[in-house]
Amino acid sequence: MSIRTMDGFDHYGGLTARALEGWWSQLESSVSIATANPRNGTHALRINMNGSSTATARHPLGAALVTAGVGFGHFVPTLPTSGSQHVLAEFRDAANAAQVQFLLGTTGTIKAYRGDFVTLLGESGQVFVGGSYQHVEFKVTISDTVGVAACKVNGVSALNLTAQDTKATANTETSQLFHGTRGGGGGSGAGNCDFDDWFTWDDQGAQNNDFIGDKRVLFQALDGDTAATDWVRSGGSNDFDMIKEAAPDDDTTYISAANLNDISEFSIADLAGGASGIAAIMLFARMKKTDAGAANVQMSILSGASVGAGADRAITTGYAYYKDISELDPATSAAWAAAGFNAALKRIERTA
Repeated sequence: MSIRTMDGFDHYGGLTARALEGWWSQLESSVSIATANPRNGTHALRINMNGSSTATARHPLGAALVTAGVGFGHFVPTLPTSGSQHVLAEFRDAANAAQVQFLLGTTGTIKAYRGDFVTLLGESGQVFVGGSYQHVEFKVTISDTVGVAACKVNGVSALNLTAQDTKATANTETSQLFHGTRGGGGGSGAGNCDFDDWFTWDDQGAQNNDFIGDKRVLFQALDGDTAATDWVRSGGSNDFDMIKEAAPDDDTTYISAANLNDISEFSIADLAGGASGIAAIMLFARMKKTDAGAANVQMSILSGASVGAGADRAITTGYAYYKDISELDPATSAAWAAAGFNAALKRIERTA
């Protein structure tokens, strides 16, 4: 695996609580999924940086990683008035303790700390301005001696700290990410700040295993049925219409599978003209089971006669999001091209 997760925040339909069913483990009261100022699409993650300990967005990386990265577009209406509170990205260990922290300074610099505002590792020149989106990407390697704390702003290196002590705890790993303001502080004074086109990665695979660069995260809805229609729709005349909405409507419209090996396949809305440089595709679905016993589902991406199979997943009794990442077109074993994606199908199969 290299790209681990991506989020454009459009598929929650503005329902902030829905994000806790998927990639986010904590969104406090000063955090919302907002329509006010998306970088791309319809929504962005908004954090009121004037808040204090209530301005927390936390994401589990899904594994204990030695090297990890995160990239996103970030909008600040004004530079912070407190250079010790505005956390652009904080890499934490499994015990939720800070390993490496990147703060936005009052003059538009980025400061890297070991621990929670404990030891300053380095500071960039002025790279941020208020009033516009800028793309930032951060990379850490956790080590006592060969640690890395690096960041790029709009594709240009702002910090590249190597041979560092980046291990602030007893654990040589990072397991989760944090954005917001430092707990117990008075906020950064930057106001409502937006995050969009957000993605994470590690160094474990052959693709996307280092700085990826400025990318958009696009929500492409399902837009057609195929001849494979085993799953049963709750109403209407088209299966895809039951599950294409951006705002989840729970048990109002859906498809269901009662039988082992039920398969349905769907076409996906084409990318806009000019789209290129596809780093990865993420298939996802919000699902639940309605009875006791096994209920497993597998999602796959179909490209021509080739199948990129996702994980075989056990579904829970409460709604939750499930995802699979595809970095290479299974028909070509090369990076996805727009034409290949536009011709691809999404398959969903009940496997248990």
